[in-house]
Amino acid sequence: MIDELRRTLRERAATVEARPEPYARLLSRRRTRRRSRGLTVVAAAAAVALISASPAFWPIQRTYDPVPGPPPAAVAPLLNSPTRGSLAGDQEFLRELRERAAAAVNRDRGPGGPYLPSDPDLIKVLFAGDIGSRRIAVVAGLDGRPLRALLQGSIGDDPSSLYASGSGELETAVVATNTAKTGLDRSETYLLLGPAGAGIDRATSVYSSTGVRRTWDPVAADQGFVAYADLTHLERLRVRVGDKVIWEGEAGRPPKVSVTVDVQPVFGRGTTVPASYVQAAANYLANETGIAGPDARFRVLWSDRISMPGTSQGEAYAVVVQAITADGGGPYSTVVFDTGNTDARENPFSTGVAGPPEQAAIMVRLPSFSASVDDRVYVLAPPAAARAEFTDVTGHFVGFSLANGVGWLDTPAGLDTQLDIRDAEGGLLTTRDFTDKDTGGRCDQFDPTICDGLISVR
Repeated sequence: MIDELRRTLRERAATVEARPEPYARLLSRRRTRRRSRGLTVVAAAAAVALISASPAFWPIQRTYDPVPGPPPAAVAPLLNSPTRGSLAGDQEFLRELRERAAAAVNRDRGPGGPYLPSDPDLIKVLFAGDIGSRRIAVVAGLDGRPLRALLQGSIGDDPSSLYASGSGELETAVVATNTAKTGLDRSETYLLLGPAGAGIDRATSVYSSTGVRRTWDPVAADQGFVAYADLTHLERLRVRVGDKVIWEGEAGRPPKVSVTVDVQPVFGRGTTVPASYVQAAANYLANETGIAGPDARFRVLWSDRISMPGTSQGEAYAVVVQAITADGGGPYSTVVFDTGNTDARENPFSTGVAGPPEQAAIMVRLPSFSASVDDRVYVLAPPAAARAEFTDVTGHFVGFSLANGVGWLDTPAGLDTQLDIRDAEGGLLTTRDFTDKDTGGRCDQFDPTICDGLISVR
């Protein structure tokens, strides 16, 4: 999996001179690769030569034996598929590529595995070919715990010139790769590779108060893969074998948009934060959902300046924004901004879909700037709501008061509960399910029904 970190530039306060439009940093996904960092050596040339010549400092060549057993059944359809790509028929290239992968991929892997077998004959080339301005190769081990790896370079490069640019355990019969921009090549190359004969569909998504409805149309993919030379927009794709969907996720990057948003929180909840932060949060939600254009409107469900451990000044601006769809509700997200520098945070437990704020309630766990999860959960309910109740992770009943429909408390993470909202007389106004159990990034933040089996490339 390729890990994602969203960051944003923001002005320090309304009274400070505005900085250049920063929200693109919030929307960008930093694709991290392991990079070896050089040591700065301050020594005489003779000492450097002595160290270089000493066998004690030569790199250690490790041998990696295959994990016993056949590959898992879930990935067998991919491993049993023929090599795809424009270089699939070049047997000498494929042979050299397997040797290159055996030598280059494992050196960047951390402890614990999985690893590619050192025997090139136990490495399968899944894809080898040119996509746009890049030469792309995807390989995988043929053992009991397969590792898949991406190697890339420029068109015309032989296998020895390709470099390993990402690897991870092969968990499904699908490989999705976003290649990071490198050097002068700024294109966004993308490959979605399923089993031979698999169908690939593209979605059109429509949001409402109750969720997201997706209409799927097939993409031309005769050999079970699609490749984009420069994917400059966001697409939602899925891979299916027959009628069974085996993968669903998003690809590409959203275009830069700026939407209309009222900076004043509905019902006067919380406090108004500087407009640039609100705009950044609304633009982020627009990009995540694709809700944009001249008719798109957004509102602030709640915003405030709050204490926040891990920030540069111990405080943050918290903003919960919602897109307004045809039925009055829509998707919402929470973004927390460091008041003293350029950082922003969000998490999957502070997003979702809800009805209009005068009717619906939501519960969000605040994103964290520290290494630990923030214990605070906020409830935003209709103005008439006076109390929120749920069962915590220990099984104890929890209840707390709301003012103007808003309240918060500290409670450990791992909730999977029903939130009950009551008025001042104790009458039940509305309910909502809430969970913040860690799913390893395998759930759609705006469509919880897409969870098990989802491997997102974001």
